[in-house]
Amino acid sequence: MPYDPLVVGVFAFSESLNWLYMARFIQGIGSTFIWSAVNTIVADLTPATERGKTLGQLKETTTRGGLIGIFAASFPMFVFPQDIGWKITFTGYGY
Repeated sequence: MPYDPLVVGVFAFSESLNWLYMARFIQGIGSTFIWSAVNTIVADLTPATERGKTLGQLKETTTRGGLIGIFAASFPMFVFPQDIGWKITFTGYGY
């Protein structure tokens, strides 16, 4: 996603809440575009009789990925000091 390096950089090096809000705002705009496209593509490629099931599977996969991501992101936060842990977490997300 083209906005990822920008968002990850702002998240990783934010030193105030205003910068975190700005990163989240940019991420929100990018997410709107990507998820609108993903849902449209899935709906277009799926027969009408299976559309609900397929869109549900997409949501399930996304939720599971988020859950795994929470645990993966927690590791650097517990191992390193907070200021370094955040940078590692967001930099890792960017790759």
